[in-house]
Amino acid sequence: GFTMKSFEISRIKNFFKVIGPMMIGDATENWSYQVVVLICGTLPDADVAANTVIFNIWGVLWSVFWGIGLATIVRSGKTISNGDINGTKLVMKIAIVIAIVINGIISILCYIFRRDLASLYTSSDDVIDILDHSIPVLSLLFFVGGLGWIACGVMEGMARNIERS
Repeated sequence: GFTMKSFEISRIKNFFKVIGPMMIGDATENWSYQVVVLICGTLPDADVAANTVIFNIWGVLWSVFWGIGLATIVRSGKTISNGDINGTKLVMKIAIVIAIVINGIISILCYIFRRDLASLYTSSDDVIDILDHSIPVLSLLFFVGGLGWIACGVMEGMARNIERS
C-alpha cells in the first residue's frame, strides 16, 4: 500500500522518468485530435460526419492493440525482472506474430467491408463515399500502429526493471 515513503522525492523523480515520455506522447496525440476537431468547423457536413465515424472506428480498433500491448508490457517486464533474456525474446516474437495476425485480419476485414462498415454509422451516400476512401488509410494505420505499440510495450516493460548483473 501507499505510505509516506511512497512520496519521497527520489521515487517521484523515478516515476516521472517512466511516465514522462508516455505522458508527452499521449498528450500530443490527443492534442492532434483536438486540432482536427477545430479544423472540422470549417468543413462541409459530410466531411465532419465522416471524420466522426473515422474517430469512432479508430477508438474501437485501438482497444485491440492496446490489449495486446498491455499484455506485452506485463510479460516482457516479468521476464526481464527474472533475468530471462531468452524469455523476453520469446515474448517479443509472440507479441509481434499475434499483432501481425490479429491486426492484419482486422485491417483486411475493414478494407473489404469498408462500405458495410460505413453503412453501420450512416445512410448518407456522400459520407459513405468519403469513408470508402478513408477506411483503407485507417486500416493501414491500424496495422502499422499495432506493430509500433508492441515495440512500445516491450520498451515500457524494460523501463520498469533494473539491469541484473
